[in-house]
Amino acid sequence: MKKHLSTLLFAGTTLAGQSLTFNTVTDIATPNMIEGNPGGNPLLNIIEGVGVGFNSNEPHARLGGTWYTDAPGGFPSDYIESNPGDEIIILDLGTDTTLYELSYWGYADTNGNGMRDFEVRFATDAEGGAAGLGDESFGTSITHNPSFTALNDQSPRQSFPLGQAITARYVEIKALTNYFNIVRGGDRLGIGEISFAQPPAIGSPDVQAPTELALTLDATSTTSHDLPLLNLGDQDLVISSIVFSGTNGGAFSVPGTLPASIIPFHSGPLQIQFDSTGLGGVIEATATVTTNDPDQGTLEILLTGSLPALGPDLVVIDDPANLLIAPDVASDFGIPIRNGGGTPLNISGVTFSGADAGAASLVAQPGTLASGANGVIDIRINASQLGAGAIDITMIVASDDVDEANTGVVLNGGLPENFHPITAVATNTVNFYEDFNLIAGIGAGFESTWPHNSIGTSTWVTDAPNGGAGNSYYDNDQPLPVLYFDLGANVTLGEISTWGYSAGNTNGGKDYTLRFATDAEGGDATLGDENYGNTILFSPSFEAGFSPLARDTEVFEQLVSARYVEMTITTNWINFEGIPGGDRVGLGEVAFPLFTGGVNPALGIVSSNFDENGDFAITFYSNTGVEYQLDRSINGLDWERLPVSINGSADDTTTIIDTAPLADEKIVLYRVVQP
Repeated sequence: MKKHLSTLLFAGTTLAGQSLTFNTVTDIATPNMIEGNPGGNPLLNIIEGVGVGFNSNEPHARLGGTWYTDAPGGFPSDYIESNPGDEIIILDLGTDTTLYELSYWGYADTNGNGMRDFEVRFATDAEGGAAGLGDESFGTSITHNPSFTALNDQSPRQSFPLGQAITARYVEIKALTNYFNIVRGGDRLGIGEISFAQPPAIGSPDVQAPTELALTLDATSTTSHDLPLLNLGDQDLVISSIVFSGTNGGAFSVPGTLPASIIPFHSGPLQIQFDSTGLGGVIEATATVTTNDPDQGTLEILLTGSLPALGPDLVVIDDPANLLIAPDVASDFGIPIRNGGGTPLNISGVTFSGADAGAASLVAQPGTLASGANGVIDIRINASQLGAGAIDITMIVASDDVDEANTGVVLNGGLPENFHPITAVATNTVNFYEDFNLIAGIGAGFESTWPHNSIGTSTWVTDAPNGGAGNSYYDNDQPLPVLYFDLGANVTLGEISTWGYSAGNTNGGKDYTLRFATDAEGGDATLGDENYGNTILFSPSFEAGFSPLARDTEVFEQLVSARYVEMTITTNWINFEGIPGGDRVGLGEVAFPLFTGGVNPALGIVSSNFDENGDFAITFYSNTGVEYQLDRSINGLDWERLPVSINGSADDTTTIIDTAPLADEKIVLYRVVQP
């Protein structure tokens, strides 16, 4: 059984975001470990170095590959127990080098193979520490033998201060445990990268500190808090005084004695205390720290926190994220609240505001809540007074809350929407998944209840024309991916809904542009894209959502009466938040909600085309009972009022006809007017 040593310290990345310089590790060896590496990950991956193994800029996140051993015990097993020799890695810095810390990047957070507990020994150039010499060279003249515990996290730099300056050429790292039985796996041992950061300041201390520190405070007791001062210089940092000022400065103190020293690459230990006696609500103070840093002798840290109000305090425990309202019936909901104050809370009434306020009513409310007590406000929403889609209701709770006598709670939710059936879809690309997955529709591709989240069973994605090498889909000479939707007949369109492709890669379509074609024009993919954008000039562009779960709905600036919709996806989500992928283009689902909004009171032409009689028909937004006339011009300056008028219909749009169009003119302009 291997011994388990306690961790000295784990420090995260530097507090001020300062990029560091790292020593070059010239060679690496492992004298005892089984390193079969069936995945082909060489030992040299551990020392790829700055710019290759990890980012040169703070926070120095890992970039490169990994290394891992064979699995001598098979799966499942504990590699540390199965390997007959010590798990030792020896690093060669090329010459005697002064070291202050060890930087480590984990192997993977998805399994337990990553190194967890480890200890470190050192040897000088004169002593030798090459793998062929064995580990007897280590710990002779340099007896310092620190041990650490690494996090199972593959991306961030983990910095372990050595506790003193060490001058050595060789560093021996002995793995004591991995994450076996903590995370699935552990039958191998894996490491991402190892390096050694140098102090930015030579010959002096270098203090790094946050400008603001958020504290977790307790109203019933005095609390202690670490003041995160980090020394990145090669000399001890001395804190000679800490003075508190500001609104609540008198509540803070330093429990220990000053001056206090912090050795290189260490933080603290330095504590402050907060006494909550007689305080409530927002807490704020400034700590002014005086040090021997020659460049920053004094620094200020804003201390913030909060306590329960001294008087009554109405707190909404969970904002109503999504009220699933059933159609045609009244639905009841409970909104949980709490009195976060120090005295009883009295609730005097509940009212509602917003466009849909008339659909909401109060069922029951608590009268008084003791300090710290929970309660529920029961409300009812009558769906018969709502239209499909999101609701606009704010619940207003009147109480004797000392800071907010009327607390507004936005009620999020809505009624299920209806969507146009899509009869066919086609694409100009080679598909990895079927394009029919894009139109599985309500109840199959996405939920039938509001807010219509993806069911997750249907996606569509192109192939990778660049061979899946990880480069952008758009880094090639192929045409942009285009999707063609057939709605079966001319319908009124005012919105488009899309669902993202995947949260695990950036293949999902991002920016896209729409064009439209009428039933008369035809818009089937086999006819080509020249059918689109002729009579309907409106061509909006939108950004699709990244999430594969949530529906992203974009509202058109004008209504469109069309049968066919062309969607051109101009970019995908490549390089989004460091997520891999982008060599394909995909979507989860596309749908078109039925337009249920009111008629736009402003005039706007929806479409125009020659009809079967050779007349020119203009379809426009209209209002019922209003008379409209038609003007015509060939230069945009001189307009002729045509002898035709029409009353607006009960539908959203009306069509007015020029029975004697100027067929010989290259350009003819029309405008619909309301006399």
